[in-house]
Amino acid sequence: MIVDGLLSLPAIAKEWTVVLKKHPGASLGMDVDMCDASSLIVYVVCETGLVADWNQANPAKSVQKGDRIIEVNQKKGDAWALAHECIDSPELRMQVQRSEGCILKL
Repeated sequence: MIVDGLLSLPAIAKEWTVVLKKHPGASLGMDVDMCDASSLIVYVVCETGLVADWNQANPAKSVQKGDRIIEVNQKKGDAWALAHECIDSPELRMQVQRSEGCILKL
């Protein structure tokens, strides 16, 4: 795509798997937005909760604001289905995607 005479190459997406085991009284510790209807977009990662625990144990695969959860327990393509899976399932296997930004070629 050309923007103002510059060639814009697509963003490079990085993907990884996050596995969380829920237990009584534990919170996921993140807030998500379902605005695109096909994935969950992380907009808050709390200082406590299962996601914070994951991030501390797996810094190279941490979940951050702006990341996109594109699959939960083999369900994908429907944000509501992903959200219900996060609520209802005792174990979550989430595929997380992060765009590395737009590259401009001069």
